[in-house]
Amino acid sequence: MLRALKQLLRPGGRIAYTTIFVTPGLDPRRRRRARRCGPRAVGSRSDQRQLLVSAGFTDIDVVDL
Repeated sequence: MLRALKQLLRPGGRIAYTTIFVTPGLDPRRRRRARRCGPRAVGSRSDQRQLLVSAGFTDIDVVDL
């Protein structure tokens, strides 16, 4: 999907998106609770920056909110 999005952008175009993920380092019980209480589509286990680089994006800013 990121590669297709890259092709749709004009040169110099920008995208912004959010990813929800479970905080690293939780014990198994808290991790299960976070997954159960959070939205259905919790983020990928893959590194977001690496996914963007492999899709051809450059000048990547990641902001943890």
